[in-house]
Amino acid sequence: AGFREERDALAAEVERLKGRLQDAFDDLTTAEQRAEGAEAELTTKVIEMESEAEVAAEDASETIRAEQERNHELTMQLDELEQRISQAEAAGADAGAASEALVAAREQLGQ
Repeated sequence: AGFREERDALAAEVERLKGRLQDAFDDLTTAEQRAEGAEAELTTKVIEMESEAEVAAEDASETIRAEQERNHELTMQLDELEQRISQAEAAGADAGAASEALVAAREQLGQ
C-alpha cells in the first residue's frame, strides 16, 4: 500500500508540476504576443514619425525656396530702383544745368 500511495503522490506532484509548467508556458506565450504587438505598434509610430518629418522637411525646403525667390526678386527690384534714382539724379543735374543756362541766357538778353 505504501508503494501505491507514494506512486499516487508522485503522480499528483507530476500533474501539479505539469500544470505550473503549462501556466508558465502560457504566460511566456502571452508575453511574447504582447511584445510583438508593442513592436508592431512602435514600428508603425516610427514610420508615421518619419513620414511626418519628411513632409515637414519638404515644406521647409519649399518655404526656403520661396523665400530665396522672393529675396532674388526684391534684390532685382532694388537694383532697378537704384538705376532709376541714378537716372533721375542725372536728369536732375541736366535740368539744373539747363536751368542755369536759361537763367544766364535771360540775363544776357536782359542786359
